[in-house]
Amino acid sequence: MKALIAASLLAAFQALVWPAHASVILVPPVVLSPGETLSSLPNGGSSGDDVHHEVIYDNSENYIFDAGLLDFTLRARVIHYDDQGPDSIMHLHPGLLFDYEIQVVSGSIDSFGVIDWSKTDTSVKVCGISSCGGSGANGDLPTSVSRSLDGSEISWDFGNLTAGHHSANLQIFSSAAGYMDPPAFFTDGSGNTFSVETVAPSLSAVPLPASAPMFGTALIALGAVGFGMKRKAKATA
Repeated sequence: MKALIAASLLAAFQALVWPAHASVILVPPVVLSPGETLSSLPNGGSSGDDVHHEVIYDNSENYIFDAGLLDFTLRARVIHYDDQGPDSIMHLHPGLLFDYEIQVVSGSIDSFGVIDWSKTDTSVKVCGISSCGGSGANGDLPTSVSRSLDGSEISWDFGNLTAGHHSANLQIFSSAAGYMDPPAFFTDGSGNTFSVETVAPSLSAVPLPASAPMFGTALIALGAVGFGMKRKAKATA
C-alpha cells in the first residue's frame, strides 16, 4: 500500500511538473513488484525534469555465440540524479536508474533478464521515442517485463528482437545507492540461454561524488577501475 501511495503521489507530481517541457514526452515509471508481470509499459523520457543527473557508468560489450549465429551488443548505463532519496515525493528518483540497450547483429533475442534485485524497490518504463538518450531511440519495445517471485530477477520479453534491430532503452528505477556486475541472461529465438555480465544494484553504496573526476578517483581507491575491460561471455545449458 505504501508503495502504491508513493507511486500515485509521484505520478501526480510529475503530471504537474513535466508538461512544461513540451519538446520531450516525459512519463513516470510504474512499480514492478515481486511476482508481477507488466505489459503496455510507459514509453517516454525520464530526465527532462530539470534535475541534474550524471551518467556514472556507461559500458558497451559485444557478445558472439554459436560461431556468430547470435551476435549482439549490450549497452548498460547507471545514472545518478541529484534529487536521489527516499523520504519525499519531491525526490523523483529514489535511487540509481539502470538503463539497458540491446543491438542485434545476427540471430534473434526473445528475452533478457538481470538478477540481484531482491533487496531493491523497482519501477520500470521504456524509452523508444525519437528523443530518447543513449542508443534506444526508435528502438523495438518489449512486449512485457516481469519480476520473479523472490524479487531477484527482472526479465524483459520481446517475442523476437531480430538482426538489424535494436531495443528501446529498458529502464529500471531503483532504491539502490550502489552497483555491481552480476550475470544477465539472454534467450535466443531457438530457446537457448546465454549468460554475460552486466550491471545491477549492490547492497553497499559506491561513492557518488558530484563530479566525474572525483568519481574516477573514488573508483581507483576501491580498485574498481577498468570499466571497459572485455567481459567473458558464457553459454549456459
